[in-house]
Amino acid sequence: MAGLMGFSGASKYLASQGRFGDTELAHINKDEEKLLEKYRGGRLTINPKTGLKEAFPWLLAAAAAGAFGRYMQNKDRGAPPTPTSVSPGEIQGMMSPVQKQIGAMGGTVKQMQGQFGIMQGMGKEMMDPTSFRNQQMAEQMRQGSSNQLALQQLLNRRQAGGMGQSSGLLAAQNRAMGSQAQGALGQNLQGLMQSQFQGGMGVLGQSQGLLGQIGQMQGGMGQMQMGIQENIAQARIAQQNLANQSAMSQWQQKGAGWGALGDIMGGLAGSGADLGDTRGQYNASTGEWV
Repeated sequence: MAGLMGFSGASKYLASQGRFGDTELAHINKDEEKLLEKYRGGRLTINPKTGLKEAFPWLLAAAAAGAFGRYMQNKDRGAPPTPTSVSPGEIQGMMSPVQKQIGAMGGTVKQMQGQFGIMQGMGKEMMDPTSFRNQQMAEQMRQGSSNQLALQQLLNRRQAGGMGQSSGLLAAQNRAMGSQAQGALGQNLQGLMQSQFQGGMGVLGQSQGLLGQIGQMQGGMGQMQMGIQENIAQARIAQQNLANQSAMSQWQQKGAGWGALGDIMGGLAGSGADLGDTRGQYNASTGEWV
């Protein structure tokens, strides 16, 4: 009896050294041990105080809680967001107001090009003695000279008649007057052509200056369009990148509480499975630790 009483006291003492809620000692066989290992979800650990095997079941609960937490995290998150890119068509659409401005400038350029063509034609016509413009002006000058000569000769005849001047003398005077008028007309026509030629050169020079302005405007329009398009594209891409980052951040934050629970409980289960045990891995097909 004394021996039994000693074992009873020792067993009670050993039972009091149990961890994580273990309060009982029991005699079990290998098959029962395997059932306990399957139930608890891991191998039996060794109590560091008593050196006896222990089978507290909280590892199974921790592993289940960890798995449930990760499941709920993935369920709340759903599929990760797909990054959205900026299409060239979108950039082109944002360029519409700018295109209207450039279109208005293009209309001005077309007007200037039309003016350039007119000035080119006018300058060449003024420099060409055979042009309709110059021939018409020369004809007007000839007509004016002829009319002036006829009027002068009429006045001479009246004056000669009043003075009793002979017709031969009058005819000689008229011939001389006609010769002078013809010489003056030639000089005037030559002066007209020279003036028209110089004026035409001036108009052509002005047209070349206008052409330079047209080129500058066209170049400025192209650079402005490219610069604005680049600025719009950079701003829109930066905006879309921020939106993508925000969407990814929101997705990562979804189910964060469940994920934290899964990590904590999974970590506990993993660390608890190694408490004082160095027997290796459990083989589910044979039911043994190897």
